[in-house]
Amino acid sequence: MFKGNVQGVGTVENIDKGAKFQSLHGVSLLPIDADLQSHDIIFPKDILEGVTSGELIAINGVRLTVVHTDKSIVRFDINDALELTTLGQLKVGDKVNIEKSFKFGDMTGGRSLSGIVTGVADIVEFIEKENNRQIWIEAPEHLTEFLVEKKYIGVDGVYLVIDAIENNRFCINLLLETDMRWYKKGSKVNIEIPDIAGNW
Repeated sequence: MFKGNVQGVGTVENIDKGAKFQSLHGVSLLPIDADLQSHDIIFPKDILEGVTSGELIAINGVRLTVVHTDKSIVRFDINDALELTTLGQLKVGDKVNIEKSFKFGDMTGGRSLSGIVTGVADIVEFIEKENNRQIWIEAPEHLTEFLVEKKYIGVDGVYLVIDAIENNRFCINLLLETDMRWYKKGSKVNIEIPDIAGNW
């Protein structure tokens, strides 16, 4: 489980497309039918400490398992999530939100995200204000009935409040220091609606 508080921003260093293997603890296992991508992500030093193979980490709100670490590089093997989330659209150099899963006994403030994405949505409008940035996001039609004003939602792993709803669009407000500064109109984001079963 995750708190929805992004701990740092990583950079995609390498993507190995078309791999047909799984690796854990640095060991390649038997080939499997599904195509995989191995994503190597550069982690900030302050959250790299203690990261080990087998650990669950949210990347842009998607729960993934660490398969290998090498200095500042953390590797994830991804299959189903490539089509069901935005991870399949990542390119080398892209920024990603990172959050480690919380441990038993950690304070969560009564909120949490599972890291299982409910759907993929589109950023359709930015409104810049003096102290914050307002973002309008268009959700898939089949999820609009679950959108509730003033309810929390996960957007690329960030736990935010839905401030307004218009048809299948919803609005969130970001503080200027929130690590979503590289997002723009047309960007796709993973959304997780708490208490709704997700695809991945």
